Amino acid sequence: MPQAFRGEHYRMYKQTLLFLMIHAIDTLYPALPIEVHQSVAHATYCRIVDPLFRTEEVLSNIEAHMQHLIDSDMPLSVLTVPPEEAYQIYMQNGETDKAESLACCARTSFQFFDTGYKKHALYAKVYPTAGCVKEFKLTMFQDGFMLRYPNEAAGNTIPKLTASRKILQTIVDYRRWHSVLDLSDVFDLNAAIREGKAKEIVNISESLHEKMISDLADTITADRKLRVVLISGPSSSGKTSFANRLRIHLRVNGINPVVLSMDDYYRGRTLAPLDENGNFDYECPEALDYELFNDHLEQIIRGETVNTPLFDFNSGNRMTATKPVSLGANQILIVEGIHALNEIFSSKVPEENKFKIYCTPLTVMSFDTYNPISPTDLRLLRRTIRDTKFRKSPAENTLSMWKSVRRGEKKHIFPFEHTADHIFNSSLSYEFCVIKEQAEKELSTIPESSPHYETAKQLLEFLSYFCPIPEDLVPPTSILREFIGGSTVV
Repeated sequence: MPQAFRGEHYRMYKQTLLFLMIHAIDTLYPALPIEVHQSVAHATYCRIVDPLFRTEEVLSNIEAHMQHLIDSDMPLSVLTVPPEEAYQIYMQNGETDKAESLACCARTSFQFFDTGYKKHALYAKVYPTAGCVKEFKLTMFQDGFMLRYPNEAAGNTIPKLTASRKILQTIVDYRRWHSVLDLSDVFDLNAAIREGKAKEIVNISESLHEKMISDLADTITADRKLRVVLISGPSSSGKTSFANRLRIHLRVNGINPVVLSMDDYYRGRTLAPLDENGNFDYECPEALDYELFNDHLEQIIRGETVNTPLFDFNSGNRMTATKPVSLGANQILIVEGIHALNEIFSSKVPEENKFKIYCTPLTVMSFDTYNPISPTDLRLLRRTIRDTKFRKSPAENTLSMWKSVRRGEKKHIFPFEHTADHIFNSSLSYEFCVIKEQAEKELSTIPESSPHYETAKQLLEFLSYFCPIPEDLVPPTSILREFIGGSTVV
């Protein structure tokens, strides 16, 4: 196993296991259709389409053959071919849509691996031999299975399976929705753009968000016991825009929401706990006065007026002024923050009075049935654009901070996602096509001497597969506007 099992090695480890899994399936069960979905909780959810093959025996056979490939240290040869040869491979595979979409891709070469049965496209790096990966496990899960792999936080061992069934179901539902619209993968999307359907794709995607938020507002409105809505999500998930759009839909339903900011409960810039490196840790729950926040929530729910703090981020301290907050008979409290689902912030509020929402971009758009697109890449691209546009922070700064951001998410946000009453998928089918040009511009500024050059290069290669869509097609109420600018809801 690689000594530094994180970052690029973590991605390569997963991709190599997928390579071996596809190789095993092609060898044992040629033409068996399989779907590879997103990674959830240090495992990748996969689904065999034919229910007759969804058995422990089939899964055991695949796992055993993968182990055989690892034990024999099989070389993982990758074919790098020019566009005209890639076109021929896709045509031989019967993938006409992919062959025709190559004209949209700003690439001079494409990669494939050959299992002996079929040449499959490769969109990420793999190790040179199968023996570079050691530990993995295939575990039946719902109507599919989990491809599990080691995690640094678990001591480079395979952690306990803690995947959220709600998140997986959301992913499956969205993928079905995309399939109905004939937008199953990037190549379908590019084909639709070439056919002049960009505006239609944008409108349909935004209408889906609108319908989902409206339905959610109806659910909240119908439950008269609810007094507080808690909204959490990782960095650049769009939770701020989502919270404001939900507030608008609740107002349409006759509910006048009151917003309480968790950020105002920061203890102070020099009062935050220290991390393992001796630096102030502003991402941990203890950086906020969670005891006071919990007390205030309890008092507000009881109908009392509370003078809540106000935090000045310029000075790094609380202001002397406070903000009175109370709830009327036809009002509900909306709380948005990365720790909103952590029970230490709301333990004094009865469960029947709380509604928990986890907002995250679950990118169901994929390259093909074997190669999903990472939601983490989407969030990093969103943040890169937002930071350069609104915080005057260059792309290299964003990439340098990302490791710390991810570490905080894994410790303080992801462990609570399974407690959510509702998962809101903030991704949009078309957004890579809109952010493509601006992201490419910013990422291209990172020099080869930078330690983040390889990450930038990977993101640029990833974006090269998408056809562009003009930014002016994006409506001002879109969650995407939180990152590209021009929002009327943030």
